[in-house]
Amino acid sequence: KDMLVICDLVYQAFRIVEANCETFLDKDFIMNIFSPLYSKLPKFEQYLKWYFEEKASYPVGMVQDEHRILAIDETQAEIFYPNQACNRQTKDFCEQLASKIGYRVCTKMLHPKKALRHHLSVADGKYSKKMMTEEVC
Repeated sequence: KDMLVICDLVYQAFRIVEANCETFLDKDFIMNIFSPLYSKLPKFEQYLKWYFEEKASYPVGMVQDEHRILAIDETQAEIFYPNQACNRQTKDFCEQLASKIGYRVCTKMLHPKKALRHHLSVADGKYSKKMMTEEVC
Protein backbone atom coordinates (compact mmCIF):
# COMPACT_ATOMS: atom_id res chain seq x y z
CA LYS A 1 0.00 0.00 0.00
CA ASP A 2 2.93 2.37 0.53
CA MET A 3 3.88 1.85 -3.12
CA LEU A 4 0.49 3.28 -4.03
CA VAL A 5 1.34 6.40 -2.08
CA ILE A 6 4.70 6.58 -3.88
CA CYS A 7 2.95 6.41 -7.25
CA ASP A 8 0.67 9.28 -6.25
CA LEU A 9 3.57 11.33 -4.83
CA VAL A 10 5.61 10.97 -8.02
CA TYR A 11 2.64 11.91 -10.18
CA GLN A 12 1.81 14.96 -8.04
CA ALA A 13 5.43 16.10 -7.95
CA PHE A 14 5.82 15.94 -11.72
CA ARG A 15 2.52 17.76 -12.26
CA ILE A 16 4.00 20.55 -10.12
CA VAL A 17 7.23 20.44 -12.14
CA GLU A 18 5.23 20.66 -15.36
CA ALA A 19 3.32 23.71 -14.10
CA ASN A 20 6.30 25.39 -12.44
CA CYS A 21 9.55 24.26 -14.05
CA GLU A 22 11.68 26.10 -11.46
CA THR A 23 10.71 23.48 -8.88
CA PHE A 24 12.86 20.94 -10.75
CA LEU A 25 15.97 22.82 -9.61
CA ASP A 26 14.57 23.57 -6.14
CA LYS A 27 16.48 21.32 -3.73
CA ASP A 28 13.87 21.52 -0.96
CA PHE A 29 11.11 20.49 -3.33
CA ILE A 30 12.96 17.65 -5.08
CA MET A 31 14.57 16.23 -1.97
CA ASN A 32 11.28 16.14 -0.07
CA ILE A 33 9.02 14.48 -2.63
CA PHE A 34 8.80 11.37 -0.46
CA SER A 35 8.73 13.12 2.92
CA PRO A 36 5.04 12.28 3.53
CA LEU A 37 6.18 8.66 3.93
CA TYR A 38 8.82 9.31 6.56
CA SER A 39 6.54 8.99 9.58
CA LYS A 40 5.19 5.63 8.33
CA LEU A 41 8.54 4.37 7.02
CA PRO A 42 11.30 5.70 9.29
CA LYS A 43 13.83 3.21 7.87
CA PHE A 44 13.17 4.64 4.40
CA GLU A 45 13.94 8.13 5.71
CA GLN A 46 17.04 6.79 7.46
CA TYR A 47 18.23 5.13 4.23
CA LEU A 48 17.71 8.28 2.16
CA LYS A 49 19.54 10.35 4.73
CA TRP A 50 22.47 7.92 4.69
CA TYR A 51 22.49 7.73 0.88
CA PHE A 52 22.40 11.48 0.31
CA GLU A 53 24.50 12.62 3.26
CA GLU A 54 26.90 9.87 4.28
CA LYS A 55 27.49 7.37 1.46
CA ALA A 56 31.04 7.70 0.23
CA SER A 57 32.18 6.71 -3.25
CA TYR A 58 35.40 6.51 -5.16
CA PRO A 59 36.02 9.11 -7.87
CA VAL A 60 36.73 7.65 -11.30
CA GLY A 61 40.14 6.00 -11.33
CA MET A 62 40.61 6.05 -7.55
CA VAL A 63 40.54 2.97 -5.34
CA GLN A 64 42.15 4.05 -2.06
CA ASP A 65 39.91 4.75 0.91
CA GLU A 66 41.44 8.17 1.57
CA HIS A 67 40.19 9.30 -1.86
CA ARG A 68 36.53 8.48 -1.12
CA ILE A 69 34.17 11.44 -1.42
CA LEU A 70 30.53 12.19 -0.74
CA ALA A 71 29.73 11.97 -4.45
CA ILE A 72 25.96 12.41 -4.13
CA ASP A 73 26.47 15.42 -1.88
CA GLU A 74 28.84 16.99 -4.42
CA THR A 75 26.46 16.18 -7.26
CA GLN A 76 23.55 17.80 -5.43
CA ALA A 77 25.62 20.89 -4.76
CA GLU A 78 26.49 21.24 -8.45
CA ILE A 79 22.90 20.64 -9.58
CA PHE A 80 21.17 22.93 -7.13
CA TYR A 81 23.97 25.48 -6.49
CA PRO A 82 26.28 25.23 -9.51
CA ASN A 83 29.81 26.59 -9.30
CA GLN A 84 30.90 25.65 -12.80
CA ALA A 85 30.01 28.27 -15.41
CA CYS A 86 28.91 25.64 -17.91
CA ASN A 87 26.32 24.36 -15.41
CA ARG A 88 25.09 27.84 -14.48
CA GLN A 89 24.57 28.61 -18.16
CA THR A 90 22.22 25.64 -18.60
CA LYS A 91 19.65 26.80 -16.03
CA ASP A 92 17.15 28.11 -18.59
CA PHE A 93 17.50 25.01 -20.73
CA CYS A 94 17.06 22.76 -17.66
CA GLU A 95 13.85 24.56 -16.76
CA GLN A 96 12.49 24.17 -20.30
CA LEU A 97 13.40 20.52 -20.22
CA ALA A 98 11.88 20.10 -16.74
CA SER A 99 8.47 21.21 -17.95
CA LYS A 100 8.62 18.66 -20.75
CA ILE A 101 9.83 15.96 -18.35
CA GLY A 102 6.95 16.71 -15.97
CA TYR A 103 4.44 16.44 -18.80
CA ARG A 104 5.98 13.25 -20.19
CA VAL A 105 6.20 11.46 -16.83
CA CYS A 106 2.57 12.24 -16.01
CA THR A 107 1.35 11.34 -19.49
CA LYS A 108 3.17 8.01 -19.39
CA MET A 109 1.87 7.24 -15.90
CA LEU A 110 -1.71 7.81 -17.10
CA HIS A 111 -1.38 6.00 -20.43
CA PRO A 112 -4.31 3.58 -20.87
CA LYS A 113 -2.00 0.73 -21.91
CA LYS A 114 0.25 1.10 -18.84
CA ALA A 115 -0.58 -0.93 -15.74
CA LEU A 116 0.67 1.93 -13.59
CA ARG A 117 -2.48 3.95 -14.27
CA HIS A 118 -4.44 1.37 -12.25
CA HIS A 119 -2.39 2.39 -9.20
CA LEU A 120 -2.94 6.16 -9.49
CA SER A 121 -5.60 7.90 -7.44
CA VAL A 122 -5.88 10.73 -9.99
CA ALA A 123 -6.97 8.12 -12.58
CA ASP A 124 -9.37 6.45 -10.13
CA GLY A 125 -7.24 3.37 -10.60
CA LYS A 126 -8.79 0.17 -9.33
CA TYR A 127 -5.71 -0.56 -7.18
CA SER A 128 -5.07 3.05 -6.12
CA LYS A 129 -4.92 4.36 -2.57
CA LYS A 130 -8.09 6.31 -3.32
CA MET A 131 -9.98 3.08 -4.01
CA MET A 132 -8.58 1.19 -1.01
CA THR A 133 -10.84 0.55 1.94
CA GLU A 134 -9.80 1.70 5.40
CA GLU A 135 -9.28 -1.93 6.48
CA VAL A 136 -6.65 -2.46 3.79
CA CYS A 137 -4.86 0.83 4.48
